Amino acid sequence: MLAPGHGAPGSGRQGGAAGSRARLCAMPDAPRRFLIATDFGDVVVSVRPGVDGLASDLLELSMADAGVAEALPVATPLRAFAAKMLDIIEAQGLADFAGGERLREMLVREKATAELKRIEHYAKDHAAS
Repeated sequence: MLAPGHGAPGSGRQGGAAGSRARLCAMPDAPRRFLIATDFGDVVVSVRPGVDGLASDLLELSMADAGVAEALPVATPLRAFAAKMLDIIEAQGLADFAGGERLREMLVREKATAELKRIEHYAKDHAAS
């Protein structure tokens, strides 16, 4: 799902990724929630504080209701969330990862792609019939 050139830091992607990571790192224990628009409905994505960026339980997902729509008035399209997902993973940290830079970048991209697919599948599975 991630386009070439939209990888981890140093990949040359636009948008000030370093600044985004700095803003995300500023409050590591603050819960972060995002409203993500999919073809099947809006999903609330909550980032679990203190969880490693590559952990399987990094995100908590739930379908959006009217109350969430008021609290999170801007819905980000799923494909546009890809860059933010990379920033989230980087900001959460990679714990004790000891591999090289290229392997690290690949793991971060793969994790972001897997999480985007998970959000889409969650929306599809929980969409109102």
